[in-house]
Amino acid sequence: MAIGGSLTTLEALVDDFCNLVKLSSKYVTPESQEEFERQIAMKIYECIEMVMANIPLLDRAIQRIHERVSQKGDSPSAVLRKGEGAYQLHKDKWDQQYAGRYIAIYQGEVIASDAKKTKLTEKIFKKQREEGPLRACVIKIESSAAGGKKL
Repeated sequence: MAIGGSLTTLEALVDDFCNLVKLSSKYVTPESQEEFERQIAMKIYECIEMVMANIPLLDRAIQRIHERVSQKGDSPSAVLRKGEGAYQLHKDKWDQQYAGRYIAIYQGEVIASDAKKTKLTEKIFKKQREEGPLRACVIKIESSAAGGKKL
């Protein structure tokens, strides 16, 4: 996907350079025309090298964007299901660590906790401002061994 886009851009760039060479004949003397065309060819070559060197980076960047969008785009029910699953997996540890607190679970990890739900909400909003939109499952960890409640 990134390769095709890069090549299309590269083709347009080459076309622009070729048009520049054609226009240059009006402003460049015949003696300097060959040197001018050689410099343009070198610039085209540099651009091709730059694009080719960056294709792996472009592909990785597109992959990361795709992963973030697909992970953050979960439906509310999927977020609750995944959050509950993570809680059950880490129940013993989290019940001890976060007793009496609200926790926000995102991608199987606790991303924030607080004794007050409003403070936890503020922490989630801060994380969203820093990292982009996300949906987290909020669970109240009871002080007793009763376990957490989804909220």
